[in-house]
Amino acid sequence: MKLLRDIRDIVGVKGRECGDKSVEKLFAMSFWALYSETIKYEIQIPNSSQPISINAVTSDEYFKLRNKKYPPKQEQLYKLKLTKNNQVAEITIRSFYGDKNYISFLKKSFDTIKKENYKTLIIDVRNNPGGRSRAVDSLMNYLTSKPYSQYSAIRTRINIHTKEIFKNRQPNFFEQIEYLKKDTLHVTNSDQLIHYPDMNKQKYTGKLFVRINGRTNSAAATFSGIIKDSKLGIVVGSTSGEHIKYFGDFFTFKLPKTDFTFYVSSKELTQFGGSFQNQGVTPDIFLDENVNTIDYISGNQIW
Repeated sequence: MKLLRDIRDIVGVKGRECGDKSVEKLFAMSFWALYSETIKYEIQIPNSSQPISINAVTSDEYFKLRNKKYPPKQEQLYKLKLTKNNQVAEITIRSFYGDKNYISFLKKSFDTIKKENYKTLIIDVRNNPGGRSRAVDSLMNYLTSKPYSQYSAIRTRINIHTKEIFKNRQPNFFEQIEYLKKDTLHVTNSDQLIHYPDMNKQKYTGKLFVRINGRTNSAAATFSGIIKDSKLGIVVGSTSGEHIKYFGDFFTFKLPKTDFTFYVSSKELTQFGGSFQNQGVTPDIFLDENVNTIDYISGNQIW
């Protein structure tokens, strides 16, 4: 469909499910940008000889109708589900923003899992757009005692802006790039990105499964890649939306005359979890989206 193809081009993510999430969020604005203001629409219905003519509504009317028919839902970002027979615990994480609620949730959840002696854990990061690297580290603190890297490589384009920002943001990194010439590409390999987990008494040591899908992105995809690459668990579901190679660590700029604000990435990050850089993290076991993870694991001997 031409309309959908045109809007996908505007949101800038092609051929990936995470792009269609952006289409959903930005549809009205993208439609206006492409076709300007429209007073009347003609809709051709299949197997009908005559198109239907429908008057347009204002933006305010649209949002009132949408909110009436589809009231906004307050999604629960973090959830712990326990089976009655103390066999399987399932942690759902819908964001890696890493706020105080997230830290508290992890502590309480792993306290419970340890106390009740659960031997199988599912971490569901489907529909998780990502967040912060340190939030991934906070979760990994409960899953391993071994050092690990979040990325196989990070490439940073050097210019006056990267030096100015990293001088305050990351002083140690600034020392590495301070005297590099403009447009130099600074490469940091995985052996320079080693993270040592905190030692805690609630570390989980049982069977681990991570559930992903096409809307597992950014930090959530990075987390899945770490689990797969380090063989800490089994990744199930469908290929993540975020490519193995992606961009991050954005700088904000504002144009002087229009005050238009935009973001530019300073780093190209390559994570683990797949063989092709233009694809996402590949699951160890492909699982249809409608299949319940607990039911599947309970009914199959896959460890």
